[in-house]
Amino acid sequence: MPLKLPDWINTSIWKHILTLISGSGLAQVVTLLSLPILTRLYQPEEFGILAVFLAALAVMTVAINGGYDMALMLPEKDEEARKLLLLCIKIALWGSLGWGILSSVFSKNFLTLLDIERMAPWHHMLAGSLLLEGLSQPLRIYLSRLQKYRVIALSKILRSSFQAVVSIGLGIKGYLFEGLIMGFLIGQLSGLIPLGLSYIRREKTTIENLDSVRTLARKYRDFPQFALIANWLNNASRYLPFFFIPILFSEFGTGEEINGWFQKVDQVLTLPIVLVSMSIGTVFFERGAKAFQEGLAPLRKLTRQTLIQLLILGLPFLLMIMIFAPELFSWVLGEEWEEAGRFARWLMPWFYLIFITTPLSWLVDIRRKLKIMLWISLIFFLFRAGIFLFWQENDVLYLIQSYGMMNVFLVLGQLVYYLYLGGILFPKLNYPAEK
Repeated sequence: MPLKLPDWINTSIWKHILTLISGSGLAQVVTLLSLPILTRLYQPEEFGILAVFLAALAVMTVAINGGYDMALMLPEKDEEARKLLLLCIKIALWGSLGWGILSSVFSKNFLTLLDIERMAPWHHMLAGSLLLEGLSQPLRIYLSRLQKYRVIALSKILRSSFQAVVSIGLGIKGYLFEGLIMGFLIGQLSGLIPLGLSYIRREKTTIENLDSVRTLARKYRDFPQFALIANWLNNASRYLPFFFIPILFSEFGTGEEINGWFQKVDQVLTLPIVLVSMSIGTVFFERGAKAFQEGLAPLRKLTRQTLIQLLILGLPFLLMIMIFAPELFSWVLGEEWEEAGRFARWLMPWFYLIFITTPLSWLVDIRRKLKIMLWISLIFFLFRAGIFLFWQENDVLYLIQSYGMMNVFLVLGQLVYYLYLGGILFPKLNYPAEK
């Protein structure tokens, strides 16, 4: 009698998911193997400066393609998606140039406010990093639409490998935070190359393609109008700690060190999200967009399957971090990172919910509920900014505990809304008439 697999396992979906996970898995293995070396070559303060660089990049990356990258999965015809991709690339080129000019004028004041003037000579690297991300981001989504998952997996492996090798090499040579930043940039460039080559081999860009994107820009204008602002607010609020921690604890001389601990916790706890959750999300977006074109019931079924997968897959990591985090951080990264493990224990429930909600967040784009998501993102931003703006205590662990618990309640509310969009909760309100 053949073995019957559980209903939530869809073989065709998991074929694509496992391809992405294999690439992400190898990439994260490289990252994990390099972590014990990097944390012994670089001090927590160096990772704290890197955290500000990466946070600034993450906040600006949301807007670098004008929000049109989020619409790449939606057109029924590949020709329309290809023109959207060209629009994304054009916006990225102009956006990175504009940021390069602005950073030359205002970066010194910004870095002085954060008490990290050491980074001033390297501020121009942010514009280059922004351009690389602005090219990579829409290419990944477009190639996912074409189900070129092996190319995406190769890109992740190359990016992680080059970043690790360069960062370790420069650390051995005595570089400080600049070694981490240069390693990150080289990794970005290495990951972009296979994406670009895959696109160039398949597509032939013409002048007509470039001229016709204006019509598509108007057709999908709700993405820059609503989705862009919503995602910017959500991303900005997500990285607020990296900007506020140096300010709050600068008078104690520990701002950069605490930022480094928080950055490493964020990196470690994000590993399953990058490895599994985002891979599931990539496939969920592609399948969900097609399912919704067929009818409402297929989208509900896909959402239910995805939710069960995420709940089960994230549970072991949640338990491991909640029980053993301080000991694991101290043993793997070094004794000076034990405090980061205590941070991780209190932040892990929040990251578990992020693991679950990340793939399901594409329901907002699939259902085109962008205005409502804008209000949700604004609420997130106000709550997260408020806890830092009105914080009066000197106890950093108490701050981490409060911040983590607040985010648990915020993301739980977000999950309820995603399950409503997927038809799991309140189906009579959501689906008054099934197709």
